[in-house]
Amino acid sequence: MSNPQIMLTLNGITRWIAVPAGALYVGRGESNGIALPNESAMVSRKHAMIQRDNDNRCFLICNGALNGTHVNGKRIAKPTLLASGDKIEIGEFQMEFRDSAATQIAATKKDHNKTQLVTKQKLVTVLVIDVQGFTRLSHMIGEQRIAGLMIDFFGMTSAFLANANCWSERNIGDAVMAAWVHDGIIVEGPRFAAIIDVLARLVEQLPRLGEHHRLPVPLRVGAGINTGLAALGNMGGDGASDFTVLGDTVNRAFRYESATRTLGCDLVIGAASRGYLLAQTQAMIARTSRSVQLKGYKDADDVLTFDFSELPLLVAGR
Repeated sequence: MSNPQIMLTLNGITRWIAVPAGALYVGRGESNGIALPNESAMVSRKHAMIQRDNDNRCFLICNGALNGTHVNGKRIAKPTLLASGDKIEIGEFQMEFRDSAATQIAATKKDHNKTQLVTKQKLVTVLVIDVQGFTRLSHMIGEQRIAGLMIDFFGMTSAFLANANCWSERNIGDAVMAAWVHDGIIVEGPRFAAIIDVLARLVEQLPRLGEHHRLPVPLRVGAGINTGLAALGNMGGDGASDFTVLGDTVNRAFRYESATRTLGCDLVIGAASRGYLLAQTQAMIARTSRSVQLKGYKDADDVLTFDFSELPLLVAGR
């Protein structure tokens, strides 16, 4: 078997589903590549997805589903590299991943307690979204309500990121870091627009989320975006694979989000991102860069600043 496949048994019938290049969604409804019965109360509409990269590796990503996604009996929280024979559990349904190439990956695993560091340099775009005024808000509404708010916030953000084919996603405190891996040394315009669209969709839903949780103040976020080379790989051990990105490109994305407070804007994009774009939007071409001193850096950075009201222009390519 040379191509990755999923073995699924429903109503006593076993079938094999090929994992295509890109994303294969799993959930309720026929719009998914792996459609599970609608009557299941334990499966979300877009419960999880299997992302196949250019190296033919397959990663299982849970889209923030309340009941979670399990691999070999363990609930996953991060993109998880699949090895041939891995058992996937979603609700009451069980599947098996098969791939002869992935078997080689499984055969090279180290001792369970040892940490692996399998990295390579790739061009990535990193998006950081942070809830602003989180400490004050948590004091105002209490631990139980803030926990419920963040569960919904992370779940909503995860769903938007999955639809935009995000490669890696991490929740860090009250912030979300997401990364997209690019081929070559350019970023296609539609790909960049999809990243901006994630932020636009989230911002659009913030008032409704605030109303649902009866927040005493508006729910606000800040965002930073940066593009550049970063190290990709498994930064965890065999028992807790953690595929993510590391490096200065990531660090600056976090600093850019923090800079929204001093620059008086909602979104800071590194000027380097503009240089990597194959086709720039008029909004980015016309924007004059600003200089900002980032914490921990000797020299100031040139950045582009935007308000969330301008996101539609960036998404539309104007």
